[in-house]
Amino acid sequence: DVCSSDLQTWAFRQLTVKLVQRRRAMYLKALHSIKWLANNLTPTEVNKVSDLLRPCQHEPDDPVIIRGERCHHLYVILEGTIHVHESDIKTWKGNAEAHRKSYICEFGPGCVIGELEFLFGQAHPDLTKAQAYCYAHSQVKLAKLSQTDLDESVTALKDLLMMARNSNGEE
Repeated sequence: DVCSSDLQTWAFRQLTVKLVQRRRAMYLKALHSIKWLANNLTPTEVNKVSDLLRPCQHEPDDPVIIRGERCHHLYVILEGTIHVHESDIKTWKGNAEAHRKSYICEFGPGCVIGELEFLFGQAHPDLTKAQAYCYAHSQVKLAKLSQTDLDESVTALKDLLMMARNSNGEE
């Protein structure tokens, strides 16, 4: 007997494999464009991070991060723009003056958002909640990394984010 009754076979469709390869290449390109990340992680660690990223998309005015809520993901912007505001969209939508007063900054492709809440969420209860509102300004394609995946897989990235946070606080 060459075969057993509990033999399992797996088949991957060529289209699925190509989709996964394209997505990984896109994530790797985005991660390599984040200099502080690419310069401080080994190629193996960058590959691990790219494998942990998951796609998500937001339409214009969709909230990505909401002030006062727990942020469970770190986001890498692949396409589009995120605007950061001090106040909720309901208070400034359609009112140019209120919009101007609420607007803080914007982030585009290659930027990372949500890293502070993501990084310090468990260690510092006062930082478990987002400090601002982040809205999709245009249709936005993001890659997101969950806290659970990071904790289980890539401690080097967490250490790097901690170092980046510490150096930013000193300037």
